[in-house]
Amino acid sequence: MVYDLIIVGSGSVGAATGYYTSRAGLKVLMIDARHPPHSFGGHSGLRRLPFPSAQPSPARQALAARSQQLWQEFAASQPSLIQHSGVLYAAPPDDALLVAVRQKSDSEALTQSVLQARWPQISLPADSEAVFDPQGSFVDAQQIVGEWVRLACEQGAGQLFNCPVISIQSHEGEQWVETVDGVYRGHKVLLSSGSLLNQLMPELPINAIRQVTGWFQADGRYSGHNQFPALQLRLSDGSQYSAFPSQADALPVSREDSAQSLSSADTLLPFGSVASDGSQCFGFLRETLSGVGGCLRGTAECYQQTADGEWIIDIAPQNADCLIISGGGRDSLPLAPALADIACQFAQHQVPDYDLEPFSLHRFSH
Repeated sequence: MVYDLIIVGSGSVGAATGYYTSRAGLKVLMIDARHPPHSFGGHSGLRRLPFPSAQPSPARQALAARSQQLWQEFAASQPSLIQHSGVLYAAPPDDALLVAVRQKSDSEALTQSVLQARWPQISLPADSEAVFDPQGSFVDAQQIVGEWVRLACEQGAGQLFNCPVISIQSHEGEQWVETVDGVYRGHKVLLSSGSLLNQLMPELPINAIRQVTGWFQADGRYSGHNQFPALQLRLSDGSQYSAFPSQADALPVSREDSAQSLSSADTLLPFGSVASDGSQCFGFLRETLSGVGGCLRGTAECYQQTADGEWIIDIAPQNADCLIISGGGRDSLPLAPALADIACQFAQHQVPDYDLEPFSLHRFSH
């Protein structure tokens, strides 16, 4: 069989692409070196869905807007997978992210007294301002990726997991993807595996990053059933934290500015292997959510991120039928629907409806 599209790397972007392209009736093969969902990609833990970014480019705004639309459509068919908790943002008044959130028409600025009346279990620093986005929502990343993989299979997508890719070559007008299981042929290829991109194009400034999330003991006050929101907090010292409503009396919290560089995805250490894994949120919890207890468990994930923190969305050098989408870090899951939309248009020989110049490979040659 010659596939319309072969997807190399079936994490957040690859799984979403498998779902949307198979739904469009294309012959699709999804490949991954492991069995998605897994922790060797940017789809572990919980993720806020497309949300305001600090000083976003127009190109990224377009991706977020399209993803928001597609997430809303997906939520209509899979409502149990989307958690509509609202998101509470808190930061010093001049913080760029807080400014962006304030600009949303339905956002609500909260005084300290209003905040305490609504959520007495939250204590913010005196120099912080709080803004609540009532439309904010989040998902379990592994659950969503698993659902996309399942739905793609039901829609006829071929799936070849636990099967590393060795090479991608253009041969007689086709794309030949060599794996440990043999060679598979397609008209187009999506390369959405950051680790393989590191191997094929080692000159690109793409780093493997380790990020951990801890689950801390919490009572019912921190549950979504009691309207506890997702929380995004930036402190004046530059530290950044995120927390989500507790599940089974466990509150997931991560320190987002504590990511660690890895030599490769294969060197990912499990949670608890680094001394700070369970303790890096203690100060935040003691000052902000003092009713939360000790660390019960945690997860470690690995994602790929470019040196400038921006996506690579571009045609592979000397291979017009291979599209690269990689390097976007923890934004992979929130923006995956729009990125899959781009890949779907590419597979159908259409010009994507997006300005992709800011995401081109050319920026690394300057």
